[in-house]
Amino acid sequence: MDRKKTYLIVKQLIGGVSALGLVLQPALVGAHEDEPDQPVGHSAKVLQLSGESPITFGAGLTMVGQGMSGATDDSGLTYSADLAFTGDFGSRGTAFIYINTAQGAGIDTGAATGPNADNESGDLTAEGYSETRIAEAWYELPLNEMASVRFGKIDPTGIYDGNLVANDETTQFLADTFVNNAAIAFPGYTGGINLAVNPNETWSVNIGVFEPTGDFNGSLGDSFIIGEIGFAGELAGRPGHLRLTTWSEDSTKNKGYALSVDQSVSDDVTLFARYGNQDDEQDFDNAFSLGGQLALGGNTVGAGYSLLTTTDMAGPDDESQFEIYYSHAVNENLHVTLDLQSISNPGFNSANDDVFVYGVRGQVDF
Repeated sequence: MDRKKTYLIVKQLIGGVSALGLVLQPALVGAHEDEPDQPVGHSAKVLQLSGESPITFGAGLTMVGQGMSGATDDSGLTYSADLAFTGDFGSRGTAFIYINTAQGAGIDTGAATGPNADNESGDLTAEGYSETRIAEAWYELPLNEMASVRFGKIDPTGIYDGNLVANDETTQFLADTFVNNAAIAFPGYTGGINLAVNPNETWSVNIGVFEPTGDFNGSLGDSFIIGEIGFAGELAGRPGHLRLTTWSEDSTKNKGYALSVDQSVSDDVTLFARYGNQDDEQDFDNAFSLGGQLALGGNTVGAGYSLLTTTDMAGPDDESQFEIYYSHAVNENLHVTLDLQSISNPGFNSANDDVFVYGVRGQVDF
């Protein structure tokens, strides 16, 4: 791409901020930044509706505008509105309900992972209508001071493969490859049961069994089984996290393992890395990603690089992706993000043109 074309694209993107000043993306769909296993939103309110048990309420609204250049030019909008309710019953457990409405198919780059982690959440064939669903509805029962069991309709990515700076498409990276490990065949929001054991603040263990197709048909005959050991500690006096995950999926006979690391290196800089491996009968067998986030007061800058190594089932070339974003806090409720992505060898084929994606995301938390 020549300099003049690049300049015009960036100029259009910056100019689009005012036109898309209300461009917003979901506060709750991937809201795992601070507490990966409690997606209650970034801005929670406590309501006392009845009885003695408080209800925590979170809400968010998002829209993403994206365009692309490459073999074809395309553009699109997606939006999501989200409500989450958490009932804390103390020693009797916790109940959680998450309601999401979304619309928009986004853009299709031809890559193995999407440039917008929520592309599929609102992809409807009927124009003018949005899809509303109860995405999660579960109850978590304490077994003792260290262990609890969660059952119902659950988002496994809210429990597994967490990362402090590469886990939330509403405030951090937008591309799917930096939100979840691409080499884990997560089933989406689905029925299942999860056992969590937290012996202390340093170690955590999770084991879960979920319905693999995400259609909540009540059958666990073919299951998605996953387990993870988490470690939270310090390196040179700076906090960090290490998560080791293994999983298997019966219906496709696929299985794999994964690693997720985040490490603070200063008050303003946090680095991350992920690695995942799955069976080589898939389009790719290894997924790598690394990058970091820089805090600038209330604003943030993030950059990441990912690589998917191809197998005989796909094209001849590895697919790589680069993303950089700048998130600006307009006020405590509204964040606007400029996002740029570059995808090399989309579809695992160097004969395909590289794709350049430019976008704007806005996030409103209530």
